[in-house]
Amino acid sequence: MPLFYNRPIATLVKWYVDKRSGHVQDARSEIQRRFAYLDWSQQKKITLAFLSSGKTDRQWIYAQLWKWWDDCFAPKIREIWEQYHEEKCAWLIIRYFPKDYVLANLDYFTGTRDYYYICRRFGAGNDFVIDDSKLSARDRFIIHAISQKPLDGDSCLDDIFTCLHGTCATEYSYPLVNKKDRGEILDALDIKYIYGMMKNMERMGLDEQVQFFREWNRQVYVDIFHSADWEQLNASNLSDGEYDIRRRYIMKKYVYKNLDDKYKKVNERLDALDFGNIPDDFTTYEEKGTDKMSSEATSETTKEQMRELIERNPAFETIIDDLGLITDDQEEVPF
Repeated sequence: MPLFYNRPIATLVKWYVDKRSGHVQDARSEIQRRFAYLDWSQQKKITLAFLSSGKTDRQWIYAQLWKWWDDCFAPKIREIWEQYHEEKCAWLIIRYFPKDYVLANLDYFTGTRDYYYICRRFGAGNDFVIDDSKLSARDRFIIHAISQKPLDGDSCLDDIFTCLHGTCATEYSYPLVNKKDRGEILDALDIKYIYGMMKNMERMGLDEQVQFFREWNRQVYVDIFHSADWEQLNASNLSDGEYDIRRRYIMKKYVYKNLDDKYKKVNERLDALDFGNIPDDFTTYEEKGTDKMSSEATSETTKEQMRELIERNPAFETIIDDLGLITDDQEEVPF
């Protein structure tokens, strides 16, 4: 058994704080492993030690503070945030600090998700005006739904069809609401973030527009069901993975065909998908782009893996958000 597993936590903290001990890295790893199981007095000492350390350690303890917050840390968090303006530190400020302090410092919350979290906390207030220009389309739907401040229904339809065009244009895979068996058709509402947008339209009471979209999507389904593409796919002997790749491709093709012309904007990515020509022989066809990834690689990625990915490289958060890979529309922060 490694030496550090048997050391008292007080010894590990001492080694961690003493940068000349020669045991900082090992002590850090063992402290992090034990942290959730320690009593409050020990957690408090460790938290203050990590907050006084370098950026990597601060980033780790911010995530712990989201779960183990206590107001005694507020002065230190405020000091660090006003010095560094780190995004994950900002999320603690947004969630736990007094409203007046947060709103007085709005100009400093410039992270990619800061304004979204501010709206999550304050959006329902009558005195808070939601600035939609600072939110992505999907975030607008979520914020206005939970804040009970409905958006214009026709604008919502524009947003959802524009997002569908983006799905057709992207080379990447996308998460599904549920895993589909072989022989089951994929349609627009099987795309997780599209389904989430539609559900938030329901929460906003936009019944007319919801019905319109459901009817539109039903036509996509019917077109796929009666298509030669679908018949040919189901007559093939493709593996389940390749079958799903082609099924997603067919869904994109018929979603795109059913979009109104005003949503068919020029986009060079569409060239890679060649919507006009699905090949005659699926067994010899190789699709361009990265849809050849495992069909459920994205949707089966655990929340913890997604969080770790973002923590290692914050730039991934923007990519994940842009591609609709958020695992839960109602999740407050990606910790």
